[in-house]
Amino acid sequence: MARSVVPLTESRIESAKAADKPIKLSDGGGMYLLVRPDGARYWRLDYRFGGKRRTLALGVYPQIGLSEARARREAARAQLAAGHDPVMVKRAALYRNPDGGDEQSHALKIIGEGVWDWSLSSGLVRHNAQWARLMGLADDGRLERDWREALRCLPEGEQASVMAAIVACQAGEAVFDCEHRVRHADGSEAWVRNRGDVVERGADGTPLRMVGSLCDVTHEKQAARMMQRRNLILRVIALANELLMAELPVTELMERICRELVHDKLFCGAWIGVLADDGVSARPVAEAGACAGHLDRAAIRSEDSAQVLDPTTTAIRNGTSVINDDSERSTAYAPLRDSARRQGYRSSAATPFRVHGKVAGVLNVYAADPHAFGPGKVMLLEKLASDLGVAIAQRAALAALRESEARFRLISSVATDFLYACSVKQGDFASIDWATASQETVFGYTPEEIVARGCWSCLVHPDDQAVFDRHIARLPVGQRSQCELRIVGKSGGIHHIRAYSLAVQDESGVQRLYGACQDITARRQAEARIEFLAHHDVLTGLPNRVLLRDRFELAVARAGRTHSRVAMLFIDLDHFKMVNDSLGHAAGDQLLLEMVKRLAACTRESDTISRQGGDEFILVLNDLPDLDTVERIADEILERIAEPVEIQGHALNMSCSIGIAVYPEDGGDFDTLMQKADLAMYGAKDAGRHAWRFFDETMNQRAQDHLLLRNRLYQALYRAEFHLHYQPQLDMASGQVTGVEALLRWRNPELGDVVPARFIPVAEDSGLIVSIGAWVLEEACRQAQSWRKQASMELGMSVNLSALQFRRPGLVETVAGALQRSGLPPQLLELELTESILLDDVDNNLETVRRLKALGVRLSIDDFGTGYSSLSYLKRFAVDRLKIDRSFVRDIGTDPDDAAIVRAVIQLARSLRLGIIAEGVETPEQLEFLRSEGCEMVQGYLLSRPLAPAALRDFMERRLVAG
Repeated sequence: MARSVVPLTESRIESAKAADKPIKLSDGGGMYLLVRPDGARYWRLDYRFGGKRRTLALGVYPQIGLSEARARREAARAQLAAGHDPVMVKRAALYRNPDGGDEQSHALKIIGEGVWDWSLSSGLVRHNAQWARLMGLADDGRLERDWREALRCLPEGEQASVMAAIVACQAGEAVFDCEHRVRHADGSEAWVRNRGDVVERGADGTPLRMVGSLCDVTHEKQAARMMQRRNLILRVIALANELLMAELPVTELMERICRELVHDKLFCGAWIGVLADDGVSARPVAEAGACAGHLDRAAIRSEDSAQVLDPTTTAIRNGTSVINDDSERSTAYAPLRDSARRQGYRSSAATPFRVHGKVAGVLNVYAADPHAFGPGKVMLLEKLASDLGVAIAQRAALAALRESEARFRLISSVATDFLYACSVKQGDFASIDWATASQETVFGYTPEEIVARGCWSCLVHPDDQAVFDRHIARLPVGQRSQCELRIVGKSGGIHHIRAYSLAVQDESGVQRLYGACQDITARRQAEARIEFLAHHDVLTGLPNRVLLRDRFELAVARAGRTHSRVAMLFIDLDHFKMVNDSLGHAAGDQLLLEMVKRLAACTRESDTISRQGGDEFILVLNDLPDLDTVERIADEILERIAEPVEIQGHALNMSCSIGIAVYPEDGGDFDTLMQKADLAMYGAKDAGRHAWRFFDETMNQRAQDHLLLRNRLYQALYRAEFHLHYQPQLDMASGQVTGVEALLRWRNPELGDVVPARFIPVAEDSGLIVSIGAWVLEEACRQAQSWRKQASMELGMSVNLSALQFRRPGLVETVAGALQRSGLPPQLLELELTESILLDDVDNNLETVRRLKALGVRLSIDDFGTGYSSLSYLKRFAVDRLKIDRSFVRDIGTDPDDAAIVRAVIQLARSLRLGIIAEGVETPEQLEFLRSEGCEMVQGYLLSRPLAPAALRDFMERRLVAG
C-alpha cells in the first residue's frame, strides 16, 4: 500500500525543529525541505534520469518560500518531460556566465554551488566566490586562480586520482565526475562533488577549456556512509541466500544465476559475460534459456564501432543499465531485430556488475514481451548484479586471505619482532596463548620460562610498570596503543622495546589483546651515543662548546644568587704540534688524554673542563669567593702539566699557557669571557709560555691594534703605501760604501709612519709578509739597477727574507723574476736569513738554498749568535757572510762577554773564509773595536741612518767629494 504524503504548510515548516540528524519534510512529487542540525533549511527535488537517481537544489528557505519552491518543482518536471536533465540545464546556464550579475550571484549563493571555468592553455581557473569557499581558499575577492593552487587544497593521497579523472575526461574517455575531500586552512576537511567536461577543443582535438561545478556533499557523504552500513547488513542477509553463500566456483555460481533467472519463465533467456584483462572484450561464461549457443559466438568488444548499438557493449562502456524496450519497434536497435526474432525475445536489459568499483562484466536478461523491464525489475537486476560483483570479490578476497594467511605463517616463523596474542580477564593481563618464535630473541627467555613466571609483564622494569598497565594491561577495547618499555633480561641487562597493542572483544565477549614487541636496544644505544657526541668531544669525552655554554649559564645564574665569581681559564699546551709532527697523532692523542687527567685532578666536580679542539681546553670554575683561589688553581695546573710524562717510550716535558677572564668583572656573557680569556692566554705566551695571565684592557687594546693594522696592511700594497729606505754598509779596509741593506717603511694616511717593529709581526702572523716580501725584492732590485745605470753606483743590495716567505713555494721563482725584470747582476743581491729559518726543515731548506745559489745570489746569516749557533750548517748551506747582531755590538765596550762573543764570531768567519759584517754600530769606540778585531764591514747610525733613495745618492756624492 502506497504511503500518502501530507503537503507542506508554512505553519508546519515553522514548527519543525532541528535535530541531531537531518530531517526531511516531504511535500510530495519528490520535493522536500531538508532541515539540518545547524538549523539551515534547503529545498531539494529527487528524481530519476537515465536510470540514475539525481537531486536538484531548489533554493534556501526562507529566501525561497513554499509556493516558489513548488513552482521550481513544476519547471523541473517540465524539463524532464521534454527529455532534459534539470541539473544539467541549471549547470549549463551557470557555465555561460560563471561570474554572473547580481541576480545570478544571488542564485549561486542560494543553491550553494561553485562553478569553475578552466583555461587549459593559461592554467587559470575562473570561478565564483562560492567555489573559493568550498575549496577552502582565502576569501580575498579574487575570482581567478592558478589550477595548481586549487590542486594543493586536496589531500596528497587524492590529488593523483582526481588528476587521473581529469586526464581521462580530457582524453574523451569519460565525463569528469568525482567526489573528493578538500583540506581547509584550519585543518578541517569537507567532501565535495566535482563535475565538469571539456567544452572546447582545438582543431587537432587538443582540449582547450573545461567547465564544471562544485557542491558540498559532506552531509550526503555522511548519509552515504550510514547507508553503506545498512547495505552491509543487507548484503550479509543477501549472502545467506543459497546461490551467493554456497562456496561454488565463480563460473558455476554464474550458471546457477542464469538458470534461476529463466526459472518458471521469469525471463526467456540470460547470459553473463566477464570483461577480459584488456578491459574491452566481454567473454560469455554462463547462459540459460533462449541464449543457448551464445557461448559459441566470438567475444564482444566494447570498443568495436560495429557493435555500438548493442546494449551489452553500451552497458560496459557507460557502466549503467541499458534497456531495449522493443526490438521490433526500436529504431536504435534495429540491427538486432533479426537476432531477436531467432532467439524469441522482444525486450532485453544489460546490467553491468562491478568488482572493487570497476566494471568486471555484464548480466544480460531477455524477455519475450516488449516493455518487460520496468523500474522495479531493473532495480532487481541491478541488485542481483551488485550481489554478483560482491560474491566474486568475496571469493577473490577469500583466495587472497588464504594466501595472506600462508604468507603470515611464513613471516611469523622468521620474524625478528615478537608477535603475540593473549586474553584479558577482569582487567588482568593473562598469559600469552600465541606467540612467534622470536620471543626468546627479544626477552631472553623461552616461552616455557615465561609461562612458568605467569606473564611477560613480570619482565618489565619496575619504573615502567605504570606505562605497561596503561598501554597494554588495561587498554580499553577498540583502542590501539604504542609505548616504549625497558625489559630486564635473563642476564640482568636492560633491553629497550617498542610495544604495539590492540584490544578487541570477540563474539563470546572475551577481551583479547594482540601485540608486537620490537627490540630497539641498539637504536636507543645509538641515539644515546649521538646525543653524547652532540655535546662532548669524541677523543676525551669532555663537554664541547655547546654543553660548555649551558654549564656556564648555570654557573653564572648560581653566582648571581650567591654573589660569587665565575672564572674562565683558556689553556693551550705549548709546542704540542712538535709532538704530533715527531711522534704522530696517536701519541698526541695519548698525551691529550693524560693532560685531561691532570686537569681533572686540579679541579672540583662542580667545575667544567671542555676541549675546544686541538690542544686547547676551557675550564669554568664555579662559586669562587676571591681571585686568590683562581691563582692557586692556575699555579697547580702549571705544576701538574709540567710533570714528565712517558708516551710510547719517550719522556716528554710539557708546559701550558693559561689566560683567565673573570665574571662579572671582565664580562657577563659566554662569548665575551671566551674572547678575553683567549687574549689573556696569548699574553701568557708572549711572556715566555708556562705562565698564566689575567685579562686586562691593554690586551684588548693590543688585539684591536693588531686587527686594525691587519686590515690596513691588506690595503697598503694596492695603495702604494710601502717604500724602502737603504742603510749604507762600509768596507773597513777601503773606507768606501760597498753595499746597502733595504729596510721596509710604511706610511699610512690615517696612522702616519708605522714603525717596522709594530707592523712586521702583524704581517707575518697574517701571511701578508709573503706578498710584501715579494714587493721588497722587486723594488730593491729595481733601485739597485737604477743606481748602476744612472749614477754608476755598483752597490750590493741586502734584502731580509722572513721565515714564512722562505718556506712558501715559489721563492726561487720570485727571486729569479725580480732579477730578470730589473736586470740586476745576481752577485749584487744578498739575501739575509736567520739561523732558525735554515734549521727548521733542513732537507727542504737545503734544496731551496742550492737553487738560490745556482741563480748566483749571495746568502748571509742575519743576527748570527742569537739562534742555534750550530757550526755544521754553515758549511752545508754554503753561506757567504755572517752578520753580528746589534745586541752584541751595543755593549762590547762595557761587557767582556759580548766583546768575547764578537771576537769569536769574527775569528770563526775568518777561519771559514766567510764575510763578516756588524750592525748597530753607533759609537766610534764600537767602530774602533771592530776594526782592531778585523771585522770587514759595518753598518749603523755612526755611519748613516737608513735613507730614502735620493738621500742615499746625495750621501754617496758627499762621501766622494770628501774623499
